[in-house]
Amino acid sequence: MVERVPGFTLQEQDEEEETRGLGQATGNVLINGERLASKSDTVEYQLRRISASDVIRIEVADGATLNIPGLSGQVVNVVARQSGFSGQFNWDFEPANQIKKSNFTKGGISASASLGRADVTLAFSNDSRRGASLGPALITDGDGMLIDARELFTHSRTEIPKFSGSVRYETAGGAVANLKGAYLWNRFDWHRREARFPTFEDPSVRFIERSDHFKEYEIGADLDFRVGPGRLKLIGLESSKRQDYSTQAIIELTEGVQDSGTRYVLDADSRERIGRGEYRWRMLGGDWSMSAEAAFNRLDNISGLFELGGDGEFLAIPFPEGTGGVTEDRYEAILSYGRTLTSRLSLQVAVGGEYSRLVQTGFNAEERSFRRPKGSFSLAWAPRPDLDISMRLNRRVGQLEFGDFLAEVFVDNDNANAGNNQLVPEQSWEAEIEIAKDFGAWGSARLNLKRIWIEDVVTFILLPGGGESLGNVDRADRKQLIFDGSLRLEPLGIPGARVDVLLELEDSSIIDPVTAELRPIDHTEGFNLETEFRHDIPRSDFAWGFIVRRTDLGRYYRIFELGEDDGFRKWGEVYVENKDVFGLTLRATYANAFSETSRTYRTFYDGPHDLSPVLYGEKSDRKLYPQFSFEVKGSF
Repeated sequence: MVERVPGFTLQEQDEEEETRGLGQATGNVLINGERLASKSDTVEYQLRRISASDVIRIEVADGATLNIPGLSGQVVNVVARQSGFSGQFNWDFEPANQIKKSNFTKGGISASASLGRADVTLAFSNDSRRGASLGPALITDGDGMLIDARELFTHSRTEIPKFSGSVRYETAGGAVANLKGAYLWNRFDWHRREARFPTFEDPSVRFIERSDHFKEYEIGADLDFRVGPGRLKLIGLESSKRQDYSTQAIIELTEGVQDSGTRYVLDADSRERIGRGEYRWRMLGGDWSMSAEAAFNRLDNISGLFELGGDGEFLAIPFPEGTGGVTEDRYEAILSYGRTLTSRLSLQVAVGGEYSRLVQTGFNAEERSFRRPKGSFSLAWAPRPDLDISMRLNRRVGQLEFGDFLAEVFVDNDNANAGNNQLVPEQSWEAEIEIAKDFGAWGSARLNLKRIWIEDVVTFILLPGGGESLGNVDRADRKQLIFDGSLRLEPLGIPGARVDVLLELEDSSIIDPVTAELRPIDHTEGFNLETEFRHDIPRSDFAWGFIVRRTDLGRYYRIFELGEDDGFRKWGEVYVENKDVFGLTLRATYANAFSETSRTYRTFYDGPHDLSPVLYGEKSDRKLYPQFSFEVKGSF
C-alpha cells in the first residue's frame, strides 16, 4: 500500500551508510506516528508484517511539521491497530534458466495477535537468492594488444533465514512499552571458473571461491511514559555479529607444473550497545525535544593470508597488519524546537553535537577523539492545499567503517587495502528543497533538489609506505535531483492504469589525490530513470504491467587501478497478477527482458595512475539470461 502512494518513494533508514547508534530519525516512514527504532529490520520488512486489514489510514505529511527531529520532505505515517489474530505469508519461486539453479526457499510468514493490552508479532523470513553469469573476458597489454582470452562462469547462492518477534504493551495510564528481538544466519557462497587461453603461454584454469557466513542477533526495548509536562522515551538496544569470511584463488596449470594459489580468511566479531533517552514537551507555543544517546561499539578482527605450497596445502604468510581491534564510545545530545508560524508555515530547528573516542589495538595501535557539531533547520510551507514546499539545511557527521583501519586482501580482484589508522569521519553541509504537487485526478509529483558540501571525504589515497588504502581528502561536493511522479490514465480513457516515473540525476566533484584534477566521486551514478506502467483491470482481479530502468554506472578510482563494477545499465520486466485465486494473490514475472549483460572494465597501472604505464586492461561481458519468477501471497 505504501509503494502505491502517488508520488512517494520509500526510503530506508540511513540507506547511504552503515551507521552505529540510532541518532535522529531518518527514512520517510512512520508507524502510528513513531520512528522505526530497529537496525536489523528494514522498513519494507516491518511494513510487510502489518496486515492490510489492520490499516486504518495512510497519512502523508511534511516531516518538518512533525515533532520528530531528523525528518524532512514527504513522510508517510501508517496508522494501524491490531485486532484479534491475523497473519500473512509469501513465497517466491524462480525456476532454473540456462545457467542458474532453481530457487524455491525464498519467502516469509508472520502472525500477529492482540492479547488484552498487548500486541504480539512473530515472523520468519528467508531472503534467498541465486545468481549466475557466463561470458568472455579479454585481457590486453599496455598497447591494447590481446594477451589473454578467458571464458568466465560464475554462480552464487545466498540464504538468510531470520526469526523476529515483538511485543507492544500499553497501560491504562497511557504508557507504551515495546520489546523486539531478531536472530538471523547469513550464508553467501560464490564460485567462479575462469578458462584462460593466453596468447604466448599454455592454457590454464583459475578457480575462485568466496564465502561469507555470519550470525547476528539484536534485542531492543523502549518505554514511553508521561513525566511532568511531557513524555519521556527510554530506548535500549544490543546487537552482535560474528562473521566467518574466506576467499581463495587457485590456478591449475599444465601437467607437470605446480599449481599456484592464494587464500585470505577473516574472523570478525562486532558488538554494539545503545542507550538513548528522548523527552518531548510543549512550551512557548511549540514542540520541544531533548535527546541524549550513548553508543558503545567494538570490532575484533583476526585475519590470515596463505599461499599454496608444493604439497597442495596452503602455507601461512605473515600478515599482522590485518589483525586487531577497534572500539568506539560515542555520545550525542540534540535539542530541537518546532512550531507552526502561520496556518501554512512550520519551522523546526535542532542543535547539538557528538563526542567520540576511537581506540585501535593490535597492529599500528592508535587512540583518538573527535568533537563534532550537528543540527538542522527546516521550513515547511503549504501555500495551497495541493502544494507543499519544504526547505532544509542540515549539518551531518558521518561514521567510519572500522574494517578500513586494518589491512584487507581481495584475492578475486587482485588488489588489497593496506589499512589506515588515521581515517577521520566525513562531515557535510546539506541544503535541500522539496516540492510536492497534487494534480487531482491526474496524479501527483515530487521534485527534490539537494546540494552537499563534504569535508574530510573518504576515498583511496597513496600511503607513505607506498600502499593504497582508504583515506581522507579535504573537500568534495554533490548535486542531486530526484523527480518522482505518478500519472493516472483514467482521464485519458484508461481506468485503473497509472504510470510511475522515478528520475535521479547526480553530479559530483572531488580533487583526485593522484592527479590533483577534478573527477566524480567514486561510484557516482549520474543518471537513473525507472518507469513502471501498471493496469488494474476494472471489474476483475487481474493486473498487469511492466518496469523499465536505465542507469549509468559510476566508476571507481583506486591508486593503481581504475574501473567500473558489475551492474545492469538497462533492466526490463513484465508481470501479470491475479489478486484472488482461492483468496491468494498470484504474480508471474519475466525479468531481465532485454537480456542485459553484466559488464566489468578495469585498468591496472605499474604505479600511481597519473604517470605510470598501463600493465594490463580487463574487459568482461557476461550474459545473465532472462528469468521467470512466481510469487504467492495471502493472509489468514
